Amino acid sequence: MSLKNGAWLTLVVALSMVAGPGCSSGGSVPAEPASSGPTLAGSTATATATETVSPPSVGPTGTFWFAVFHVAEDPDGLDEQTRALAPVLGGALMAAPSVCFTGLPASAGSGYVLGAVARDRATLDGLVVATGATPRFVVRTRSACAD
Repeated sequence: MSLKNGAWLTLVVALSMVAGPGCSSGGSVPAEPASSGPTLAGSTATATATETVSPPSVGPTGTFWFAVFHVAEDPDGLDEQTRALAPVLGGALMAAPSVCFTGLPASAGSGYVLGAVARDRATLDGLVVATGATPRFVVRTRSACAD
């Protein structure tokens, strides 16, 4: 698979979120996005400011909430949606293989998922409202991918 234009954005987000430290031992989810919206390094997304977001730990059971807006068999299929959601969700944006999460419905398929993550449901609901989009599904999950 060749990586075209915005595919790097999908991979940067996926690798930083899924393969990041702590993934196999409960992991962490990103902090709430900044209102100015970050610019993701190496991506084609544009925003007004660059900000480092320090993710908080997940809940006591290692779980977090995930609102999935888009699924695709190939990560390239999420490029346009990733560019649209990145300025709104910032560090709460999650793009990764669906197999990296427990308890996803069959509609997640076996490819890639893109959405918002948060430690608690109230924060996630706020993120969903900020996008103006309706998620395909919302689930409490945990990371199933090792570091």
